[in-house]
Amino acid sequence: MTQLRVLAVSAPYWPVRAAAQTRILGSRVPFSLQNACRLAAGAALSGQGVWGQSNWKDRDTLRESVVMYDYADDLYDFEKKLREIQPNLLLIAAMTLALPGAVLIAKMAREILGDGVAIVLGGKHPSETIYRAGAQVQHHPGSPLRLVSEGKIPASLFDVVVSGDGEHIIARLGELVADSRNVKDNLDKLWGCPGNWIAGTVSDGTVKTVISSGARIDYTSMPIPAEIFGFEGAFKVFGTDRTAHVYSDSSRGCIMDCFFCTERRLVNGVPQVSGSAHRLARQFTAVLAEGARREDRVSAFVEDSILLMGSPNELTQLHHLMGTTVLPFGGQITIDLLLHQQTQDALRLLTQNGLCYLYAGLETGSEEVARRMSKNTGGRKGGWMTRNESAIRTATGMGLRYGVAICFGLGESQADRINLLTHIVEWQQRYDGNPCVVSLNWGTQHPLLNAGQFDYVQWGTAAGSERLPLFQEMFGEASELYPVTPGLPTVEELAEIKQFLDGMMLLQ
Repeated sequence: MTQLRVLAVSAPYWPVRAAAQTRILGSRVPFSLQNACRLAAGAALSGQGVWGQSNWKDRDTLRESVVMYDYADDLYDFEKKLREIQPNLLLIAAMTLALPGAVLIAKMAREILGDGVAIVLGGKHPSETIYRAGAQVQHHPGSPLRLVSEGKIPASLFDVVVSGDGEHIIARLGELVADSRNVKDNLDKLWGCPGNWIAGTVSDGTVKTVISSGARIDYTSMPIPAEIFGFEGAFKVFGTDRTAHVYSDSSRGCIMDCFFCTERRLVNGVPQVSGSAHRLARQFTAVLAEGARREDRVSAFVEDSILLMGSPNELTQLHHLMGTTVLPFGGQITIDLLLHQQTQDALRLLTQNGLCYLYAGLETGSEEVARRMSKNTGGRKGGWMTRNESAIRTATGMGLRYGVAICFGLGESQADRINLLTHIVEWQQRYDGNPCVVSLNWGTQHPLLNAGQFDYVQWGTAAGSERLPLFQEMFGEASELYPVTPGLPTVEELAEIKQFLDGMMLLQ
């Protein structure tokens, strides 16, 4: 039996660091990767099987072995980890704009470790590019397996590519590596792993895949990331010492189906709402226990695309489960859900338990663009901007802080953008500083299973682009090569947007 040595990394999505500062809502916590690794990490810390003998058996070593990087020119720490840990299992998670970063990281690992490491690629990008259509596995032009078979990615880099749920797959891959099995030749050993997933490899230019049996993951007993990995960073909006990322595990995405969004239901499947309040309450308990252990003030942000999928029943159930317990927390909502009386009643109950922040997608100031969005369900009750103001007024009246996400580049004009930012400044003056958080993205075309023909092998924005510093400073996501709609902002237009941001009263 070989000792299992594992390194997990979230790949960088920018080619270089071009901005001196950033105002985005980015987190230094690789929380999606932690979620995927939680079953294996839980086994390691509890001394179970080969994971209990791995380098992850020590909590401090575990936390240093699950990492993320934003910039491809800032991988010195990663190279150091490769040489120190000498992993025989390297897990790489990649969003779509991070595919070139994943390739770069795999190349570094191969150069340093050769064939002594099994390299596994997973994450959002493989999950959107490798999918089922009936009983058949389909490959988007950006599928890493397809790119390897076409020679666009070196065949030596990735042993296995995983689309979909990774918790049980990661745990099983570790067992195969510890048993000195070549993971490429043993994909069939993954078949019984619960979850909705596809695992594949390329052999002699031919793509080979294994499809899961469809057995459901039992999320009610899944290890809790905040408990296993701990948490250190803080969201200013909560005013606490630390903020944990928590989940109800109801879905990898959203109940809505907006045309531009990587969280859309079409991509991520129908949410499993039943029992979500119990699962979230369990994670809240773990966060409070961690706060008691460190004797400091803690808070939590719920990473559901919509808090408990907006279900009034589950929101009310969460209040009952928490009883008199108070934990400052926040989550995401849509404006049309927030304007429903049942939702408001449930949210008011949760303010007794610490709900103090809601974050909603404002996206656009263009009524024409808004009409194309799935979540814009209340168009007959007023215009998009009118209902957004009503949502801000409602949240403020409930004593909540309120943040908005904006996604430019969906077909609006620069005049539309400036008009939207002007409204936000006016709302801040009218509604006690709300929206107190403003997050910007520039619409990027994701694979969304079958959308578009981009292969994503190039960086979304070139290292020498004059837009890159402004993109990095203002936008959580943006690219020159992969826009949702034709046309890119000029540097002057980006500078005008930046000027508005500079004048806003924001907490991030």
